[in-house]
Parts: sequence; structure tokens; C-alpha cells
Amino acid sequence: MSIRKFHVEFLLAFFVSGNSSVIKDFLEKASTRHHMATLFPGLIYDGYDVVQLTLATINEKLVNNLAVSKTSKMKLFSVHNLKHILALFGWKGPKGLLQINNDRKKRKKPETEDLQELDICLDENDVDYQAELESIRQITKSFFISVLTSAKKGVVFFDPTFGTSGNNQNHLLQNLLQSMTVHKPWEENPISSYVCEIAVSSLAACPDQLRPYFNKALQPLWTPKDDSDPWRLVATFLKKIYTAQDPLYIMTNMTPSGSLTADDKNAKLISTILVHIFCNEKVFREVVDPAITSAVKNVSIEGVELFDVLLEKIEVILLNDMLLQNVKKQILLRLGEKIVPIQVIVDVWKGAVSYTHLTLPTNREV
Repeated sequence: MSIRKFHVEFLLAFFVSGNSSVIKDFLEKASTRHHMATLFPGLIYDGYDVVQLTLATINEKLVNNLAVSKTSKMKLFSVHNLKHILALFGWKGPKGLLQINNDRKKRKKPETEDLQELDICLDENDVDYQAELESIRQITKSFFISVLTSAKKGVVFFDPTFGTSGNNQNHLLQNLLQSMTVHKPWEENPISSYVCEIAVSSLAACPDQLRPYFNKALQPLWTPKDDSDPWRLVATFLKKIYTAQDPLYIMTNMTPSGSLTADDKNAKLISTILVHIFCNEKVFREVVDPAITSAVKNVSIEGVELFDVLLEKIEVILLNDMLLQNVKKQILLRLGEKIVPIQVIVDVWKGAVSYTHLTLPTNREV
């Protein structure tokens, strides 16, 4: 057994007992907390058993431990430290470190060089390595889902204004989601698919981060292009994000009492929040409308499909009997201001039915 493995097991022993007082003391002391954090960068080269033990222990004994405060957890789970755990989606293992060191010696490269060439260590023909890599990716995904989707257990905060107040309640989540864009969660490859699931789940748990994420990560890419595969992938990713949004969760958490039969002041807040999320001006102006009116049929179909996802969410809102009528009218008014003429949408949809999987809606009034 290596010295590093003994070191890891020694530090994890403070968490294994599950004693909340011991864990709190460990995290409150800068020296021990820093000592733990120094282990994270090396996990990418550790053996499978070390990585599995580390992630399983901190997930079960720290993240899911309600007796440990969010403040204490955030002292360890900074964006810097979480990025090292995120890197485990490209886990190399001990063989990866050995190969990199050998390559450095051959090319006489300094040890301090940025290792962008690490992808060459992935051996698609090594069945055991690939099985362990897939397992580590699953464990890593589960860890991030726990950390980034629960205001009770994780390091995210519930924003009752859902991003309409102008005050960002989730800087850590925002920064981490932005850092994940390097893995292009809209693309179709193993790492992207895992990051996609984390991003979609995080945004569903924290809809307040939709606008910041759109502005930084997707807006530079989401302008419709003539039958472009990269744009199609971004549009599909956008559909996944909106499909995961839960209007009922949002509506029942917009007011302290959960009541939607509010006074005029709260009614304005409720309509603002719902329009902010489901009738997002930039999404309609820069993605939905240009796509629907595109001369390229595949692009226009993508636009109609995205509009249909949004319409399904708006339908859930409008069918809620507890929601005030003036709020519903305001949502319909704002939707009508943003969308292209309905007949254009119907024509695009009818034209697509003959050669695609699309079917016309039969139970929804457009």
C-alpha cells in the first residue's frame, strides 16, 4: 500500500465515524481543511479503490450529513476544489501518471507544464480500465447531483425570487456551471453527457441560475444557423433544460405560504417570476422566433419543438386553478408579445409531419 493511500485513509477516518462534532472541528480548522483539499488534485491519478473510497465517504458522511452546516461544507467545497473532483470524469489512474511521466522524459518537458495532453492516456482497449472509469464517472456524477441540487444538504441556496431580485444567491453554482462549459455539455460524448445531466439537474433545482447560465454559456452559441450540427446540439440541450423545469415546484415556492391567491403586490411578483423563466425574452427573440421562421426546414422544426416544450410548461401554469386570473392573463399577454404568429408555427409543424416523428397536438389549444 502506498504512502498516499495511507494518507487518504487517515484523513477520511475523521469522516468515516460520522461524528458531526469531529467533522465540524475538522472543517473549521484551516490547517486540516487545507490538508484535505490538497488530496483532491491527485485523485485523477489515484487507483480506483482510493477514488471510490474518497467520493463515497465525503458524499455519505459529509454532504448527506444534515448535522454539518452548509457553511462548513462550503469551506471545503470551493469552486477550486470542486474543479479537481470534476476532473475525475477524465480519470487516468496510476497508469496514466506513469505514461505522462515517461512521455515527459522522452520529450524533456518540465513537470510544471500544463497537461493538456492527458487525453492520450485513455485506453479504449483496456477493458478493466474502461469499467473502472465508467464506475468513477457514475460516482462523480452522484456526488455532484448531491452537492448541487439540494438546498438542504448541498452547497446551493434557495432563492425565493427565482433570480428576479438582481441578487445572486448562488455564486458557487454559477461559477462551477461556467467552468463545466469546457466539457461542452450539449455535445454527444461520454463526459459531455454526464456534465449535461449535472447542469440540467442543477438548473432545475436552482432556476435562479437560468439567466446567468444562458448569458454566459449558451447565448454565444444559440443563434440559429443553417442546418448546423453544433447549433442543433445546443438547441437540444436547451430543450433538456426546459423539460426539467418544474412549474409546480416554482409556483408553490414563490410565496412564503405557498399560496397563489395573493394580493396585487404578490400577484405581480408571481407573474414576473413565471414570465422570467418560461417566457424569457432572449430565448424567444434570439432562438425560438428566428428558428421557427428559418428557411431551413430542420432549423424551423427545432424551433417549433423548443416552443412546444415551453408551451407545455406554460399550459401547466395556466391550468392551475389556484393561480389568479390576472396573472394568467399577464403571462398570455407577454407570450403573445414574444412569439411569431401562431399560423406560422402551425404551417411549419404541418409541413414537418410528413417526414419526421412529429405529431400535431390534439389535446392542446394553441
